[in-house]
Amino acid sequence: VDGQFGQQTFAAVEAFQTSAGIGVDGQVGPQTKHALYNGVSGSGSYTGAPTPILLNSPACPDVMSQGEIDGCVTELQSELNLIGDHLAVDGQFGPATESAVAAFQTVRKLPVTGTMDQIAKTELINAGAAIANGALGAAQAMLEYNVLSEAKRLYGLNPPIPYAYGAGHDTTPGETMGECDWTNGGGILNGTCYGKDTKGLDCSGFTRYAYYLAGKDINTTNDVDLGSRQATSSGGTFWDSATSGQMLASFAHQVSSIDLRPGDLIFFGKDSNNAWNSDHVVLYAGKVNGVDMVYAEPTTGRNLSYEQLAPISAEFGWTDYYHMSVYA
Repeated sequence: VDGQFGQQTFAAVEAFQTSAGIGVDGQVGPQTKHALYNGVSGSGSYTGAPTPILLNSPACPDVMSQGEIDGCVTELQSELNLIGDHLAVDGQFGPATESAVAAFQTVRKLPVTGTMDQIAKTELINAGAAIANGALGAAQAMLEYNVLSEAKRLYGLNPPIPYAYGAGHDTTPGETMGECDWTNGGGILNGTCYGKDTKGLDCSGFTRYAYYLAGKDINTTNDVDLGSRQATSSGGTFWDSATSGQMLASFAHQVSSIDLRPGDLIFFGKDSNNAWNSDHVVLYAGKVNGVDMVYAEPTTGRNLSYEQLAPISAEFGWTDYYHMSVYA
């Protein structure tokens, strides 16, 4: 053991990939890591660690803690390594494993106990699945996982986050006081200005906040007001809105509707011939029983919602013509 990834190590990785039935490239990517970690057992080449037991198995304690030595810990260490840790997979819940668990709980905004209860187990299993089952790298898969987790957490807050026109675009993302625009009706309901008296988020303020909490700010300008930058598109020169500003972001790219991934942004507008003329944006949450679902701040008088995608176009007369992905 010399700590160097040389020709012998490269050949050993290729041999393992061949035996595991995965793509042979000699690189230890997410798929290979998953096969390695979940291949740990008490037989064959992987000696010294108890045979892995799935964390959600009845055989595993409801709460795992330091001092435990069994296959549940083997699996726990494997899952932690899958999302970026570098633990020795030995089936022993020692100080290093406890620290890794505490770090995971901190990132996921769970109670930091260093022990694994059922909630923490589920969070970890889902995080590992986002990496192992997709074609994304670990960092990208974790961004996807974290964006959805943050959107779900924000949706579950009590009291709920209200829609506030123009809100959520300060230097630091998050809830702010809204405003009213009597020209286009923004922040106005039944002839009354609610925007300036409401602290919350507008549609793009919400998408920005969810990404910010997940570790990526999708603000596209250095200005406090996302609507303060002049931009040029095929449709001419215009003052970009917050939604159009997110569409112009260099880190994002357009994808077709069939290639949408959970966490992607879907933009709406009444003019489908001008992709930059966007009126609304939602965060795609994936399919549930075959139905496309989204998280969204809909409009004045409503709160952050989790709803079907299809009715949004019908309700407001918008066309969901532009789909943006931050994933490679």
